Amino acid sequence: MQIISDEYKLCYQLCGLEKVSNRAYVSHRLKKCDGYCVGKKSALIHNVKMLEGLSRLALKTWPYRGPLALIEKCRHNYIEKHLLIDNWCILGTADSAEEYVEILNKPPSPEIDRDIYKYLVSAIFSKNLQ
Repeated sequence: MQIISDEYKLCYQLCGLEKVSNRAYVSHRLKKCDGYCVGKKSALIHNVKMLEGLSRLALKTWPYRGPLALIEKCRHNYIEKHLLIDNWCILGTADSAEEYVEILNKPPSPEIDRDIYKYLVSAIFSKNLQ
């Protein structure tokens, strides 16, 4: 939140990064804030800028109606590895499509790993998936 506040010149006090007091806020005195805390600019503008900054952190919407299998094929020995994913979560790995049913019947673990999310977004949106 501090990085977004600095980049968009948001008020540390309005973002909850600085305690409320009657004195001029530290971030405004250091010219890090555009003056929302002392009434120079409206809270509405502040909130719009905050939403803009926070929107960069939002996850992309899962572009499919259900699970997807990313398949990697080795060119040398033709071995395949299947990565089953749904809503940016890895459901499991398989060596063939026949193993999908077993993986899909397991209870999902709804944990999204940041690095895996970035890899999956790149893989899904940059390739022509079949």
